[in-house]
Amino acid sequence: MKIAVIIKDYDQSRGGAERYLAGLAPRLIERGITVDLVVNRIQGSPPPGIKVKTVPAVRWSSIQAPLSFNRSVQRFLSQNHYDIIYGLTQIYPQDVYRAGGGLEHEWYAKKHRYSWQRITDYIRPRYAVRLYLENQIFRPGNVSKIITNSRLCRNQILSRYIISPEDVVVIYNGVDKEIFNPLVRDRYNNALRKQLGIPAGDRVILFISHNWRRKGLAQLIEAQARLGKDNCWLIVAGRGNPALYRRLARRLGLEDRIRFVGPIDEPQKYYGAGDIFVLPTFYDPFANVCLEALSCGLPVVTTRTNGVAEIITTGRNGYVINKPDNIEQLARYIKQAFLLSKTDRKAISDSIAKFTIKRNVEQSLKVLEDALRSKGKGEGEIIFTGGYRELLQRRGWFSFGDIMKEQQGVLYKKNRYRSVVKITAEEKDLFLKRHFRGNKCSWALREWQNIFRLKALGVQTVNPVVMAQRGRKSFIITESLEPMARLEDIISKASLPARQKKILIYRLAQLTRRLHDNNLFHKDFYAGHIFVQPTAAVSGQGGLAGGENKDDFDLYLIDVQRLREHLCRRGHWRTKDLASLNFSVGQGLVKNSDKIRFLEYYWKGTFMPRGRRRKIIGRIMAKTERIARHTEKLLQRRNKDRSNQQPKSK
Repeated sequence: MKIAVIIKDYDQSRGGAERYLAGLAPRLIERGITVDLVVNRIQGSPPPGIKVKTVPAVRWSSIQAPLSFNRSVQRFLSQNHYDIIYGLTQIYPQDVYRAGGGLEHEWYAKKHRYSWQRITDYIRPRYAVRLYLENQIFRPGNVSKIITNSRLCRNQILSRYIISPEDVVVIYNGVDKEIFNPLVRDRYNNALRKQLGIPAGDRVILFISHNWRRKGLAQLIEAQARLGKDNCWLIVAGRGNPALYRRLARRLGLEDRIRFVGPIDEPQKYYGAGDIFVLPTFYDPFANVCLEALSCGLPVVTTRTNGVAEIITTGRNGYVINKPDNIEQLARYIKQAFLLSKTDRKAISDSIAKFTIKRNVEQSLKVLEDALRSKGKGEGEIIFTGGYRELLQRRGWFSFGDIMKEQQGVLYKKNRYRSVVKITAEEKDLFLKRHFRGNKCSWALREWQNIFRLKALGVQTVNPVVMAQRGRKSFIITESLEPMARLEDIISKASLPARQKKILIYRLAQLTRRLHDNNLFHKDFYAGHIFVQPTAAVSGQGGLAGGENKDDFDLYLIDVQRLREHLCRRGHWRTKDLASLNFSVGQGLVKNSDKIRFLEYYWKGTFMPRGRRRKIIGRIMAKTERIARHTEKLLQRRNKDRSNQQPKSK
């Protein structure tokens, strides 16, 4: 096998893709695979055994540079044959693409709070080029397999682009245990602290990044101020301009408690000097520094928008905050992490023992081999998730028409626009939802992508199975959530103990707030579209009791085809969601005190004058009355239509 690895600028000091390639290339060469590195510029020496192929590109323009590099690569590949084209940067077409840096779309969405700021980024030529290249990469036919380093990044890709989930593979980063291990504390702690002027017994927070704004350094300094400046230090490593952050530290009285050390060549020394590692990043598909810190035995505090959150167990090896700008929660978890750091560092390191470079290389090699086998097979019109292609083909479904004409199953809903049928395939209960009319973006595709969007946010929902669209017709198949109960059924029984009801209200408010904080609105947010599953023990990440609750619940959101992101008129859509939920719980089944408790949980951590809250509640109640009137008219119309359809007696 002959592989061309594409990376625009190879610089050993950057880490990331270079560090990944340094671990992958030697093991590929050991297997007799020829590896050529196609670059525009190289700093330092590539891994042994790799041949470097340099292609030209414009250097004077940040707009033209990526486009000219892409054209040069296409010209080079047309003149040289390779079995696999492996892209570590934004180029197209290619066989395998490693989305190690995540999506530009996702970063811009989280970078700005207001829509006009995001639009300003989109129209800047420099950012427009990046978005253009990203869109081209994920177009059908431009890539065969995609490697991501977290489920977060995988779900984000599937929520924005029409790609089969079978072709998006999660391969977590690996860490070199010979370099990053708990022994670094014994080797470097005292000497480095003495060098930085930090007393041996004081607590030290470590922060390493080359993008301080994106990784939340300002938020970390504000959280440090809430801890009290006594015996608490912050070490900031990496490239950046410290002037802005020194001014912030001076204003908060922390100037003498922060050490800016600049770029570092041996991060293991600083892991040895730190007590905890904190990275309140706004967006990071998988921050490798967090993995290195865990391997060295440091508890990690990071955000849910960091793929590393998937390998953190609360109270065991770290803590995960919901948003980087939640300073109160960040400060609280830093305190708890300091307590956790006093436990066995080896236990923290062992919690990520399986994340080795060897495992990463073996999984990457398997993807490369799969891509080689699948070359030239083309794309099908039906998109499957893993494990369901063979199952549905054994049922006799081979084409779009086979599924659209299916007559078996239990009919749940049918009208001229869509039908919903429950089917059983080899003891698996599935729901088939067929749409007979649609717009430019089909309803099935919208629901499919919204499912993965919710999964990326950590919101529980149905598992997708199959999706396809042809013209204005489309269908989607999802797994059944039964025997879970609908929220409206639990409410109607009105038999929950007070403690369970309180926790259920909290989880419902938490779900609603997470949607709205990400500018997502369900538009059909009724209790019948929320399923409830009791859990034996759910870790309380910022939860009501702050620990394991035997009476806790998982909430699942369904019917998400109308879920949309709105940057304008967010107050209008927020009111509609809250009013729909208020209407669906009924007037006599839920007490007003329960509704007030829900709003208290929903607004928790938000400063809002009492008069403002009363005004919002008034709007919710007014919208609830309008929904009630509209629903009553709709029911009257349906009853009238049914009576007209009944045969008249002679």
